[in-house]
Amino acid sequence: MIIQTLHEMETIVENNDSLIWNNYDVCHLVEDKHGDLNSCGVYIDGSWYIRTVYPIQRTGWEIPDKFIK
Repeated sequence: MIIQTLHEMETIVENNDSLIWNNYDVCHLVEDKHGDLNSCGVYIDGSWYIRTVYPIQRTGWEIPDKFIK
């Protein structure tokens, strides 16, 4: 699904604990103890996560429907 406005995307991120902002990109984080072995792994506050980035595009953010509540 494409989210076209900043207000809509802010609401989605606020209502989903696994989404965070990285500048204007939205990142989905899944905790994974083997994240250090993955090229998408990031270390945040003492834990490893797998990060999927949904960058902003000309049309907005294209994110999976599962994040829309």
